[in-house]
This record gives sequence, C-alpha cells and structure tokens, in this order.
Amino acid sequence: MQFRIGVCLVVFVSHLCMLQQLFAPARAFADTGTVVISQLQVAGSSSSSEEFVELLNNSDMAVSLAGWQMRYRAATTTNGTDCAKGWTTKATIGTGTIPARGHYLLASTGYLAPDKNFASGLSNTAGTIRIIGADGSQSDALAWGKSTSCGLGLPAQVPAAGQSLKRQSNHGDNASDFVVQNAPDPQASLITIAPAPDPAGNATGENAGTDPELEITELLIDPAAPLTDDKDEFIEIHNRGLEPAQIGGYSLKTGTHKYTLPNQVLAPDGYVIFTSGATTISLTNSGGVANLLDPDGNVIDTAGAWESAVSGASWALTDDAWHWTLTPTPGAENMYTPVPGMTGADGSSDFVAVQLNELLPDPAAPLTDAADEYIEIFNPTDADADLNGYTIKVGHDLSSKYVIKDLVVAAGDYAVIKSAQTKLALANDGSSVALYAPDGTQLGAAVVYGKAQTGAAWAHFDDGWAWTSEPTPAAENIAAAIAASSATKSSAAKSAKTKTAAAKKTAKPKAAAKAKTTKSSSPLVAGSTTTGGRWLLFILAALTIGYIIYEFRYDIRNYYFKLRGYPGSRPAPLPAAVGRGDGRAGERLGRG
Repeated sequence: MQFRIGVCLVVFVSHLCMLQQLFAPARAFADTGTVVISQLQVAGSSSSSEEFVELLNNSDMAVSLAGWQMRYRAATTTNGTDCAKGWTTKATIGTGTIPARGHYLLASTGYLAPDKNFASGLSNTAGTIRIIGADGSQSDALAWGKSTSCGLGLPAQVPAAGQSLKRQSNHGDNASDFVVQNAPDPQASLITIAPAPDPAGNATGENAGTDPELEITELLIDPAAPLTDDKDEFIEIHNRGLEPAQIGGYSLKTGTHKYTLPNQVLAPDGYVIFTSGATTISLTNSGGVANLLDPDGNVIDTAGAWESAVSGASWALTDDAWHWTLTPTPGAENMYTPVPGMTGADGSSDFVAVQLNELLPDPAAPLTDAADEYIEIFNPTDADADLNGYTIKVGHDLSSKYVIKDLVVAAGDYAVIKSAQTKLALANDGSSVALYAPDGTQLGAAVVYGKAQTGAAWAHFDDGWAWTSEPTPAAENIAAAIAASSATKSSAAKSAKTKTAAAKKTAKPKAAAKAKTTKSSSPLVAGSTTTGGRWLLFILAALTIGYIIYEFRYDIRNYYFKLRGYPGSRPAPLPAAVGRGDGRAGERLGRG
C-alpha cells in the first residue's frame, strides 16, 4: 500500500510540475539584455542608403549608453558560423542616455533626425547587427535573410525597400520576434515616451491621459539662398494647451509624403519645427497643403492651402488668418511682415474678415447630398461684405474649390451656399473646409470635421466647433445634442482654433481631458497564462485526484466501515471465490 501511495504522489507531483513549466510566463527578453533592438530598416523607399536601427529600453530606469557599440556582420563574411569573428563597428556611442521605456535611434548619415549617425552599408538581403554594452557583453542581436547567422534563433525575413522589421514579441528568436512593417515609425530619445502603465494597465505620470491641443502655425515652403529646399523647408507645430503635450505618434502629411513625429514632449505654448533635411516632408512651391494627423490617422488640423510660394517668405498663421510674411520665425511666435504687392501699402488687407459658421455634410431625406449640402458664412463685422472673388476650398488636401460671385452679406448676417451651386462635396466620413480672400489670404484656420451623422450640422459656438442635431441655415446656431449612437468623432476631428500672434502666448484654459488607458510601449511578453490554460490545469488535477480515489477505493471503503463501528480495520475477508475487483459482492459480504 505504501508503495502505491508513493507512486500516486509521484504521478500527482509530476503532473503539477509539467503544468507549471507549461504555463509559466516566459522571460520578457529571452537571451537579451535590458536594451533591445526594436526596429530596423535596411533600405528606404527613396534610397537604399536610408537605414536606421531603433533601440528600446525595456526597464523602468534610464540606461547610460556611453561606450556602447553597434556592430555589423555581413552574410558574405569568410568566417562562416564562427560568430566571434567577422564583425565591424558601425557606431560607438560616446555619450547618451536611453530613457526608461524610451527609444534611442541610430540612422545613416543625412537620414532622419537620430540620436547617433552611422555610415550606411547594411545589406538589404542578409546581415546581422548586434548591440554591445560598455562591458563588452551582448545586449541583443538581429539577423535577417536566409543566408546569415549569429543572430538569435532563426533569422528574420528581409524587409523590402521602405519597410522595416518591427519587434512584436520576445521569444529570443528573430524569425518569430520580428514582423515586417509597411510604414516604419522610427523614434529617437528626444524626451521620454508616454508613461509606462501601472499593473492595472492604466497610464500614469504627469502627462498621462492628456489630449494634446496641437496646431500647425508656420511653413517655410521656398527657402531663399543659401538655404535649400531639400534641407531647410520646415513645418512648425504649436502646443496651444496649458499642459505638456506628448507628440509621438502624431504625423505630418504633405501630398504623398508622411512623417511620423518622434516621441517628444512639447511644453505649453511651445513650438517645434520639422525640417525637410531631417524628415520625409516636402513642400511644393507651386501650391499645396499640410495636414496634422493624430495617432489613429484622423486629420486634426490643416494648414492654410497656399498657391504659389513666395521665396524667402513663410506661410504663417497670424491675425486670425494665414499670410505670407517676410519674417520667418522657426520655433517661435510668428511675426507678420507683409509682402509688398500682396496687401495695402499700410500692411492691411482690403477684405472683410467673414468666417465659416456652419456645415451640413450629410442632409437627411428628402434632402440630398448633391443639392442640399451647405456651407454657411457669417459676417461678424458692422460693414457689408462683398464676397465677389472669395474662394471656398474643401477636402483634406483642400484641392476642390469654388469661387464666389455676386454675393453680398450684410453686417451681422449669414449667407448659405449649397452644393447645387458650388458642386463641392462635403465627405460624410470627414473632411476640411477653408475660406480665402481674393488675394489668397486664408480667413481663419481650416475647419476640420470627422464622420458625420445624417441630418447633423457641424457648427461654430463660442467654445469651438461641435455637432448639433438642429441645423440652422442662415440663422444663429443652436446647440442640440445628437443621439448617443452617433458615429461622429468630433473629439478626434475638431477644428483648430485660430488666434492672433499675441494670443499664442496666452493659451485659453482647457477643461481637463478625461484620463484614458494607454498601451505600454514595451514589446509583447510571451507565454502568459490564458483562461484556457487554467481550465486545463483544473481538468488534469481532477483526473489525477480521480485516479488516486480509484486506486485506493477498497482502502477508503474499509476505512469507512471502521468509522461505522465494524470490528477491526476491515470487514470480514472475502471468500476465495469472490475476486477483489467485484466491489458490489465484497460490499454485500461485508455487511452480512
């Protein structure tokens, strides 16, 4: 009996041990250090020399990278599989720190705005890079291409030009840990990234859960010599809010060019510029538009569309409108220095500052999009406004336009211009609308709206633009809540508020944004226990206990009889003719 008990205990314990090994979480970074390779590009869409290596600090403490190295091993090295040989040092980091949960970017010379440059030369077919700490130990390695070695596990697949390898998990195997990403999003260590989550998954930290109030305020489209288009064009972004704004993940789009902003905190009322030399943006001298997109891809601000650029002048938001100014102010408050011939001699424009006031993108039946969509203009001045020659532009790129003719709006009155007249289409899933004076000056910022609900109007109120269920063409706007099931996304596609140059210094207070849950920026952790795994554990444990009960069923029965008062440790012995396996016969004899 003791032997059988021992066997059963061994079986039970072995089952538990196997289950523990099966469901124990894997280490966050198998065979890697705290600093890992999180993204790699070996060839850009514009040039094969556009290369970058992005590092990630997966810890809660900043790490000094002083003395660290990035080494490269070509697949064609004559050293074969001897991974101690064949390496060349691509970059040595003399000084620098990678923030907690933050990134550090190494990029080929002249590409992006990295923390550290290196000479291009990574193979776009096969190769290996490794990150070496100051003590000479390897922190991580990544191999790509079938003919290479010396990475971790099997090599990752080769990304095409313009694509990157992005870390998605941490099994210590390059092939399964990295996937091809069509739109690379390299991030430098300008400032720490969004705060790491607490155990409950909620964002923590000073800037957690904020909704940045970002806007485009200035563009230098045609720099004057000795500045050049390919290096010195810039787009300026302003944080008009009262809280620090994390801009990482937002992006700028100009034509077909899109650039994802690096992780950087922009101070309240702060400015930052992104130049053509350090990004992928390109501004066309003959005319265009620039959009600012949130991390979900929604357009949240549209810079004034320009016609032909003025060499040396910047296109800037000043005096509640976009103007050409001869005084570019990159990274600072805008200054308006009129361009001769574009305004009156005294620097004032000869137009009435009317404004967009209401839009109806999706009329309810029996009205139709083709005839009854409308754009409402309001004249807030005390003088009549002759709008002959004014222009309305629509679309995220403001590429569709209508020139107004023979229209006068009385002081304090409204004018409604319908799609039947303009042939302009207001997209139901979101778009932009802007109004221009005859000299090309944009009157106020472009109005940006998100997905529309049928019958709802996007209207201007004292505290900004909002959806209302009661359109009021040619009349004062009425705030009326729309149904909770509305598919609109006004919070993600709100109109940028215009302001004067002086107002840029003193942003209006903003109600605190509701805290929202943010995802951790660290890579995925593999091997976590799932609900299905726990149920399997319970089932196997139950089967093991059932087996033990079956094996000791007679001993349990005898112990039961003993407790009921039978003499001795068991009932009378069974007759020889009755096998022990006949439980029912044994029970009858025992009771007789």
